[in-house]
Amino acid sequence: MALISQEYQKLNERFHVEREDYGTSGRHYADRVMTLAAKLSETGPATILDYGCGKATLCESLPQFRVHNYDPCIPEYAARPESAYDLVVCTDVMEHVEPASTVEVLADIASYAARAIFFQIATRPAKKELPDGRNAHINLAENIEWFYAMADPEGPMRDFSINLYERIPTQDGEDAGLFLVLQRKP
Repeated sequence: MALISQEYQKLNERFHVEREDYGTSGRHYADRVMTLAAKLSETGPATILDYGCGKATLCESLPQFRVHNYDPCIPEYAARPESAYDLVVCTDVMEHVEPASTVEVLADIASYAARAIFFQIATRPAKKELPDGRNAHINLAENIEWFYAMADPEGPMRDFSINLYERIPTQDGEDAGLFLVLQRKP
């Protein structure tokens, strides 16, 4: 199974061009990422991979860190990373992954993480629709389902332990998503 089908990749490339506001959420998580990177940088400068970086707003918000941008749907960031990074950041990505590719994408993310992974995953429909009329969040699961996917001892994150699990509530207390921090096991 591929990480992304050609059809879906082209659809997302088009959407990134048509919608200036698509792929711009990274900057909203800069403070959390900065805190994690600072903890990791106690032994030297932390390297960060923004996996599914969209328009690279996280990188713009963290000029003090070396951030490598990767997104298969943005031609300028589509080159596959060539090394591991101290921290892999994956915000507002997993809910956009084709469901049949979820395990492969998680394994790919894990392969680039030398020390830790930070996820932000939405668990409700997006406010945006893809050009083909589908909701932009095509891979919705409940918080607990994502938690179990990350904690599965046989799954792609088996070499990591969950250090943080935090619900993201809506104003009315419903689940809107979750934050997860995974650390590579010794």
